Amino acid sequence: MSSDASPTPTAESVLFQGDTAEGLNHLRARLLDLSRNNRLLNFKHTAKSLRLVNLAPDWIYERLVTRKKELRLLPVPRPKPGALTPEQETTFTALGKGARGDKTAQPRFIAETFHGLACTFELPSTAANHNHAQVDPAHLINTLHFPDELEARGQAIRNAARLAVEETGS
Repeated sequence: MSSDASPTPTAESVLFQGDTAEGLNHLRARLLDLSRNNRLLNFKHTAKSLRLVNLAPDWIYERLVTRKKELRLLPVPRPKPGALTPEQETTFTALGKGARGDKTAQPRFIAETFHGLACTFELPSTAANHNHAQVDPAHLINTLHFPDELEARGQAIRNAARLAVEETGS
């Protein structure tokens, strides 16, 4: 039994036989890693990452890298005793016992409920980003961490940065 169907061409064979665009598309498809190993697609927050809210990444990058300006991080204040209604207290307590270990569930609840922050994973528009820069001349950035957690994460980031500088000699 013979097969008249030709084998599927490889990216290299297409690329080197004259159809550069198609060959490059084949190579691009092979380079794109859609598996769980791709940290850009399957990012997990660690002790060395911060959750910032209400700012676009390009605004933060422009302030830190292009202008070399410093930014101040604001923690979510812990609720004072008696500040929560019984229903809010029940929700707050339940969020603290989450099975997934999400340390930002309680701060997110407080930030949304009491401070009116939109704590979504969707990126804000550039226009909204500009409004924040004009409204907040001190360039304070809201985080989704209580003060003690923000301090611990900041210390972990400082230690990692110091170690990187020491190892590279920069």
